[in-house]
Amino acid sequence: IQLGLKFFCFSNLVAALSQIKKFLASAGSEDGRREELMCLKAAFKHLLLALQSAHLSLLYPTHDALVGVAGMVTSGMDLRAQWPAGAPVIPKTKAGAALTVEEKGGPKSS
Repeated sequence: IQLGLKFFCFSNLVAALSQIKKFLASAGSEDGRREELMCLKAAFKHLLLALQSAHLSLLYPTHDALVGVAGMVTSGMDLRAQWPAGAPVIPKTKAGAALTVEEKGGPKSS
């Protein structure tokens, strides 16, 4: 298992370098700002994953707290990517209170 984790570590390092290379290539374009940000986020995530797998494979043991925080950050990045774009907005009245279902024209209670 540790050999597989070492390979995973090196593949994440290569992926981070690839993202950094992509970032540097798109740095000159005017419309590439969004792509630049995506490349930096991906590179950061790959570096954190490399840190985690280096620790788990005993290639470069670090403190468990550091690896735990890195795991929480990468999990948060994965969660954010899968989170719905926007929750439905509940319209508010002039007083600031949310409208009831009946006020929205929904089913009437008897």
